[in-house]
Amino acid sequence: MKHLLRGLFIAVLIICCNFQSVFAQPMQQMPVDKNVRIGKLDNGLTYYIRHNALPEKRVEFYIAQKVGSILEEPQQRGLAHFLEHMAFNGTKHFPGDETGLGIIPWCETKGIKFGTNLNAYTSVDQTVYNISNVPTENQNVVDSCLLILHDWSSAINLADKEIDKERGVIREEWRSRNSGMLRIMTDAQATMYPDSKYADCMPIGSIDVINNYDVVKNVNLSVKGLPRGWNYELKAGTWTISELAVLPHDKKNVSLKVDIPLKVNKGTYRFTVVAEGLGELPIAITVSKQGTYQTDFTTNQPNMQGNSKSSFTFNATLKNQTAEQQLYALMAQAPRGWNVVFKANYKQATSAQVEPNATQNITIDINPPANVEAGSYKIPVRATTSTTSAELELEVVITGTYQMELTTPRGLLSSEITAGDNKNIDLIVRNTGSAELKDIQLSANKPVDWEVTFEPAKINRLKAGETANVTATVKASKKALPGDYVTKISAKTPEVNSSADFRIAVRTPMIWGWMGVLIILVALGCVYYLFRKYGRR
Repeated sequence: MKHLLRGLFIAVLIICCNFQSVFAQPMQQMPVDKNVRIGKLDNGLTYYIRHNALPEKRVEFYIAQKVGSILEEPQQRGLAHFLEHMAFNGTKHFPGDETGLGIIPWCETKGIKFGTNLNAYTSVDQTVYNISNVPTENQNVVDSCLLILHDWSSAINLADKEIDKERGVIREEWRSRNSGMLRIMTDAQATMYPDSKYADCMPIGSIDVINNYDVVKNVNLSVKGLPRGWNYELKAGTWTISELAVLPHDKKNVSLKVDIPLKVNKGTYRFTVVAEGLGELPIAITVSKQGTYQTDFTTNQPNMQGNSKSSFTFNATLKNQTAEQQLYALMAQAPRGWNVVFKANYKQATSAQVEPNATQNITIDINPPANVEAGSYKIPVRATTSTTSAELELEVVITGTYQMELTTPRGLLSSEITAGDNKNIDLIVRNTGSAELKDIQLSANKPVDWEVTFEPAKINRLKAGETANVTATVKASKKALPGDYVTKISAKTPEVNSSADFRIAVRTPMIWGWMGVLIILVALGCVYYLFRKYGRR
């Protein structure tokens, strides 16, 4: 039995190690759905929005936080998962007491069932909350769901009685999940991840920590004594905070950013950072230089790519770092034929007014001419006043358009031919696009028993604006009856094709014409002979 268990453990370990080797392979970047709108808020939150027509009048919300059991110290094992549970037991705007409904009862009044449409999970590297199948007929319901996401990110109450109540829930979850396989996996992690925090970071955590950890301390943070016009921002990691949860005997790092107005006198300025109930930290800032006349003109995406029919829209930010209001003239140095339009506050403008130490969003629409050649084009744009200016260089990459025309030198698409004879038709293949064409194949859809050949049979390359001469040799069938016939000649590449319908009139051979004339003459001669011989009676 002992040998059997040992063999089983080794087999499981080998399987786990194989999984490890698979996941260790370099991961390719997943393509982004073009229908997903992606952006980032000032607080660092990245959002993804996609419209789905089905199910109708329903919306789904997810908030994914890059925190999980990997961030826990040994004495904190399971607290990330515990916090996820507490997120449903009372928040700032959904307290779940006499002052207001909790998240779960509020959601269920809107048809959002806990466990089915309302849930969360904690993993090693992330914690994800979701609200699904939310009706959209009432805008207030949608707004309230967004408020729930806000509370989940920074406003969980963590009431003592709710913490003690939730211990039992987690103990039962821990008991039900503590299977033999889980214990084997837990023991194997030390071998799979030696000298790594991943060796001991199962989200379910330690039952001893769940049973015995002290209450988390919520600390309100603020700054007092800051001079008028000064602004500040407190951050923990990438999150802007005004409150921080701290475990007993633990510490948290907080960063303070102070924005000093441009209109300020030289000197030393003193203020205090306050951690309510814990202490105060005095801070002094010395301003050594007074005033500035700088302007920033920036964009997160300075280059775009598309074909000649594309319209390129750049979103830029104009920041006035001076102590005075500025009226900026907006200008662009675009190549001839290009059209550049500036928009401020969604309205077309040639200037933008920006308050001191403030920003203005500027939209720049760029449209290339229809006949633009493929290539990269630099377009400098400027925002300037009499005292300050800034320049931003944009780049548009034109990939080119694929267009082609098949015709004749004179544009005529008709000809004549004698049955059984050959006829040469001069063709012109013209590249009317802005991208080079390669491997142009020529073909013909012809009448039965007709033959069509081309010289040359293929055009290897044809640059934008260039033409190529081709001779098509048409051989009519010997059995072709007099009349009009249509032959469709095509020029094709993998990207584009062009075709022309030629009307070819078939004539009978000349010998048959002369034979007809001879027969008529013989007939007339016979009539004349008979008339002379017998005369009139």
